[in-house]
Amino acid sequence: MTTSGRQAVVSLGPPHNESSFLHHTRKDRLLKIPYFKAALQEGAFIEGQELRISFKEENPMHFKLLLDFIEDGDCHPHWIEHDTENRSGLEVALQVKETISGSKPMVYDRPKHSFHVSSGSLLATADTHNYFSKVVHTLCLADRYGIEELADNCFLKLHLFPIGTDQLTLLAEEVMDNIPKARSSIYAFVRKHMRLHRHYLSDCEAFNQFVKRETSSKGQGMLELIADTTAQANYIPRALNNGDSMVFCRVSVSAEELNEQYGSDSSYPIKFGSAKFGEIFLSDDIIQKRGLIVVSVERDGSQLAFPSHCFQNLDGTAFKTIDRVQSSCETGCP
Repeated sequence: MTTSGRQAVVSLGPPHNESSFLHHTRKDRLLKIPYFKAALQEGAFIEGQELRISFKEENPMHFKLLLDFIEDGDCHPHWIEHDTENRSGLEVALQVKETISGSKPMVYDRPKHSFHVSSGSLLATADTHNYFSKVVHTLCLADRYGIEELADNCFLKLHLFPIGTDQLTLLAEEVMDNIPKARSSIYAFVRKHMRLHRHYLSDCEAFNQFVKRETSSKGQGMLELIADTTAQANYIPRALNNGDSMVFCRVSVSAEELNEQYGSDSSYPIKFGSAKFGEIFLSDDIIQKRGLIVVSVERDGSQLAFPSHCFQNLDGTAFKTIDRVQSSCETGCP
């Protein structure tokens, strides 16, 4: 066997721990990664002489995913298509469930459900959260050991997941702990979701525990990500310049309450959402049947339904009714 084809032993986890194990992999695969190339250099370190390297401080299961990527070019959860130009989804089913009790998990169809998750009307299932956790931790390891292709792979996968407050708290905490701010695209991704979820994070137990636990600058950094006052200040003028109608919530309401009051109809294309007092949305300014209005966070984005009495036009004008709109169209509406 050639030197490049020899097997190297990677020891994962602390010694004599039941979660620790040995992983055998080809040395030539490891040598493609600068960190391993330096560590396994023959004659320089004992690791290179014995072809054995230990990672006592790393989580064995997470690090195993990094090694899988080095060997196979992907790791769990795998892409359905390995062709980089046709990565249509992941091999595992990403699922969400309605917040009403007793609801059954449904397949997450991105981007159809993306806003429903951020509004609090849908939640990621436990299995989906575990898959998300794997991707986040693998992303952090990829950055730590300088494996750019794996970091890009994981970041692309994050865009496919339903991200609720629990997922966002995990992501933000791990990113702030392990990812340098030089990776601006990752921090921009976190900030975007912080803005979408800012009104619901105060009700998230995991988030509140994190903030209380952290007296360092990290806890303050988390709060700054939520506030992101510059982005919020720019949002309203930008929407008004586009001629968009804007409404603000004057009565806090949850998707669970609305489903109980109006009944849940799975065939109805627009789901009920959750909103807190003061939250601002885009709207078509029209009261639909049953006294509902339809709102969204961005133009041509996913929509949610709410009772019209819970909202008010930002400019103080009254909502139009669908009957009045239809009547005006019949008498000359373009």
